[in-house]
Amino acid sequence: MNSLVTESRALFDKAYSQINDFQIIQGMSELITGLHGIRRRTSPNDWSEFAKQGCLNHPIKSLVHQDPMTRRAFEKPRGYAGDAELLDLIYGLRPVPAETTSVGAAIYGFTVQASGTSAVRVRRDMLAEKIDEVAAEIEQPRMLAVACGHLREAQKSKAVAAGRVGDFYALDQDKVSLELVAREQSANGITPVHGSVKTLLKGETTFSNLDFVYSTGLYDYLPQPVAISLTNKLFDMLRPGGRLVVANFLPDVVSLGYMETFMGWPLIYRNDEEMADIAVNLPAGQVAAEQVYHDAHEHVVFLEVKKR
Repeated sequence: MNSLVTESRALFDKAYSQINDFQIIQGMSELITGLHGIRRRTSPNDWSEFAKQGCLNHPIKSLVHQDPMTRRAFEKPRGYAGDAELLDLIYGLRPVPAETTSVGAAIYGFTVQASGTSAVRVRRDMLAEKIDEVAAEIEQPRMLAVACGHLREAQKSKAVAAGRVGDFYALDQDKVSLELVAREQSANGITPVHGSVKTLLKGETTFSNLDFVYSTGLYDYLPQPVAISLTNKLFDMLRPGGRLVVANFLPDVVSLGYMETFMGWPLIYRNDEEMADIAVNLPAGQVAAEQVYHDAHEHVVFLEVKKR
């Protein structure tokens, strides 16, 4: 651990000097790629300890926390890093707070274009296209978004805007997020539902005869046994011909080192085999098709299963 702190200090010193001199692109690029290299060379246990403690004593922390996105993820005002307000910053749907420093605004301008945050926008757009695809195949399809946040993919969907989607349930454990969804999207036929992974697994929250069920960021937080159990539950809610799509970050995205340290935002990553494994307990006779695929930038892996 001490050698890791020593190795990182030279990186932090250089990046700090550059950012402090308003060489934002150079400093942030140095920091993100440097952390990525250290993360790849370090054992998981040593990296975890370093990410939680060892890297946070350097003054560069107070510098990068002037970025409202980095700071919000780290402080977790809703109790978790990737809340819907943070995602809206990533989507460019919220202005930076008025009190943000010029350095903080410039860092935000960099981090919002970094590989990890760009992947979040691509993921949203891909799900909006899936909604449109299902609506083109099925008249007035019934849909469920699990851990919906602010349900921004529905606002990107042409089918939702045109009224070509039937019942559309938006489920989340965060009541504040659901209140915003109700205000902004009830007119488009969206029904907010308060629920969680726990209520789904216990059968306290349930749906049936759905044509499309999906979840974007939820599986990034689920251990494999929970992910397998939830996948079974969601698959059971589909009608014949229905589709389930879930997404997960891949393990080697360059900005993950920065996310895990200064953003305090570790995830559970999955490769193709681990993603396919979450469907391992689905009844084979009910699976019409199954595929695992990536986004164009190779940051996010998707599992898509169609019910027979």
